[in-house]
Amino acid sequence: MGIAALVCGIIAIPGAFAVWLGIILGVLAIIFGLIAMNKAKQAGTKNTMAMIGTILGAIGVVGAIIWIVVIVAIISTTNNYEFDFNSAPAIITQVRSIIG
Repeated sequence: MGIAALVCGIIAIPGAFAVWLGIILGVLAIIFGLIAMNKAKQAGTKNTMAMIGTILGAIGVVGAIIWIVVIVAIISTTNNYEFDFNSAPAIITQVRSIIG
């Protein structure tokens, strides 16, 4: 379980840019990591891979959430602009006159 947490956590960080991949793998890394750390605690050992996987999974989830906020902010600010053909460059006005 510790290795699964570590692998999911490592992939979750770059996967955060593909939002759902980062969230799914991040949550899986957190779950696998917590299960592995609990089992290691019961056995009286340390599971460093599980701890690192849990941390990387959390970073992946937070990164995906930040990426969602950035995308929403960009979309919300760019939808307020309308294109004005009167102030368009010459090529666009020529195309507009050809189209009618």
